[in-house]
Amino acid sequence: MTNEPPSLITSLPDDIVLDILARVPRWDYPTLSLVSQHFQSLVVSPEIYSRRSLLRCTENFLYVLVLSKRGYCLYILHRKAFVHISSLSDIPYCESFVAVGSRIYMFGGVVGVSSNAFSIDCRSHTVKPLPHMPICLTHTVAGFMDEKIYVFGQCSMKSMVMVVFNTKTHMWEPGLIKPDISPETWEFGSMVVMADKIYIRSNPSSFIYAPKESKWETDEMLNSKNWDNDSCVVDDVLYYYDSYEDRLRAYDPKQKCWGVVKGLDEELFDEIRRGPYWPYTACFGRNLLLYFYKRYQEPRSRTPSKIWWAEISLERRQGGEIWGKVEWCDRVLYEQSEFAMPVSVMDEQPPEPTSLITSLPKDVIFDILTRLPRYEYSTLSLVSKQFRSLVRSPELYERRSLIGVTEPFFYALFYDSQSRNTRWNILHRKANGNLRLSLIHSLPAMDDYGSFVAVGSSIYVFGGSDDHTKYRALKIDCRLHTVEQLPSMPVPMSNPIADIIDGRIYVIGDHYEESKKVMVVFNTESQLWELVTTKLNIEFGHTCLTRYAVMDGKLYMRDNVQSNVYEPKQCKWEREREERLNFHNWRNASVVDNILYYYDFDYCWNKLRSYDPKQRYWGVVEGLEESLPKTRHSYWTGTASCGGKLALVFPNEGWRTSYLRCAEISLEKREEGEIWGKFEWRDQVLVDENLYMKNFLAVMGDDFQR
Repeated sequence: MTNEPPSLITSLPDDIVLDILARVPRWDYPTLSLVSQHFQSLVVSPEIYSRRSLLRCTENFLYVLVLSKRGYCLYILHRKAFVHISSLSDIPYCESFVAVGSRIYMFGGVVGVSSNAFSIDCRSHTVKPLPHMPICLTHTVAGFMDEKIYVFGQCSMKSMVMVVFNTKTHMWEPGLIKPDISPETWEFGSMVVMADKIYIRSNPSSFIYAPKESKWETDEMLNSKNWDNDSCVVDDVLYYYDSYEDRLRAYDPKQKCWGVVKGLDEELFDEIRRGPYWPYTACFGRNLLLYFYKRYQEPRSRTPSKIWWAEISLERRQGGEIWGKVEWCDRVLYEQSEFAMPVSVMDEQPPEPTSLITSLPKDVIFDILTRLPRYEYSTLSLVSKQFRSLVRSPELYERRSLIGVTEPFFYALFYDSQSRNTRWNILHRKANGNLRLSLIHSLPAMDDYGSFVAVGSSIYVFGGSDDHTKYRALKIDCRLHTVEQLPSMPVPMSNPIADIIDGRIYVIGDHYEESKKVMVVFNTESQLWELVTTKLNIEFGHTCLTRYAVMDGKLYMRDNVQSNVYEPKQCKWEREREERLNFHNWRNASVVDNILYYYDFDYCWNKLRSYDPKQRYWGVVEGLEESLPKTRHSYWTGTASCGGKLALVFPNEGWRTSYLRCAEISLEKREEGEIWGKFEWRDQVLVDENLYMKNFLAVMGDDFQR
């Protein structure tokens, strides 16, 4: 591998550097500010946010308005904590809030009637007063549609009135809109916008206003559920959390029917049921945000409380049913308050100008793209057709390999008890830093009795458990998530095991037609099978129960009784001279720098063990005791070697769980021979309860063999 050449980025003009940084997620700006004083000034400049808007580099951010004695304080959800925005500590009292682009608009007052109107710029975190409302209102609600904000409330004459604010001109439109239908009572109402209509509710009735027709109407089906100001709309469907029945309900105004969002784990709501928690829903891009907190706290308590929140993606299936999938969920420490209002904002999206980056030479563009994390590529592919072709081109990955830009990606093979399919999923980081489990739809179902080997940026698949797969050999390209058929195996084989030594994959299994074990060799450079098929005269148990690993250029295999070692250079099998390798029932093991590691959960040991084949010695990785998982089952526990480090995947507890934890551990051998470990990071991801993990691999996405 060649040495990394000098970066071209630092020598570019400021305008082009600004164009590059504008495409990087805002979560990375604190890190970028540490690069140099020049970068620090760029990431806080107003110009970078203007450029982000022009390039349509939009992101969702969750803000929380907290009621204090003097007004509202503004918090932003950053990673796993709510961060107080100190420059916005005394926002005036207002009653209704609307997020439009990167601004939050606020109207009305809390005590008595008011004509107050303000806006918060969430890029510069400043408050700006707006023209007063044409009439003083109390108990206001507001909604946004077609560049206009409709504010509905009660005036001093105890009658209901609606006024309209134009967000383009920042002026109130003349005239008042008086409803033909008045609510029986009006104190704590709510407003949502669906399908070009405004839906207003005041318990126990609802009514609708169509601005284009200036018409008021009712909807009896909408009144059948007690939706309130804790509801929101995503893609013209209303969602609210039914606290009485612990269900996320959905209302389709076109079909005029209520439904329940399916597919959500019942365990998801166990914490909520133990409450008391106050539920909120908020639109978060095209996903739904569920947000639960204790609304009423002890007034003198200063102990922060925990807020439970989750992001749910939504899918409408055939038949009209709506299914939800929890993308992430977490708890956040939060200062107690009497009232909190979550608001989701997004950067503005004006028309996209001609990008300066596209006018650069192709070689310079490649130099820029190679230094960006791969999870950014899906976003960059939306910029233009040129970018879409660049991020999928082999030249880009060759450039990453040449300058040593490699990243581990974690692949997990799950069996779905509902569909009865075994499919590949990828564990990757989103732009906001959260770990996410995603099904790879382009990859077909796999036979989990096959053998899987990660080589560079590919996964090789051999054999299976039935006639259809007895000769099978496949190659999965993990950059493009495509499958390539390889030459069939020379002999039919079931329950194979496989590993790689010096560019050759050794596949061992049960001969499908004869009662014997055989070994075949696949050359990853020529992509062909070698001619010799080796019949194994050694004895070991069923191959699907055999533990195997490659250390110091040798293949070690172990069954429940003994161990055997294969030396490729001498084409020789031998019994392990000492039985020390048999001291522990190692399984789901991985090798890092010729040391074998496995997680020992037997008899509640809960230790990460290591075996050195040169010293023929078992040890325990020190420094991890208090942080290792407490699990008693192997089904969800696995290890993988990733760039000189060890990846560990494990459940919270038990063998089937809703949360899967993943960690990366760096390893250090000290002078006394002890191996010490350090968690580089640990994170969790929500997993459907119907999934069972079958295999876990780490793939170095850009590591080409040279």
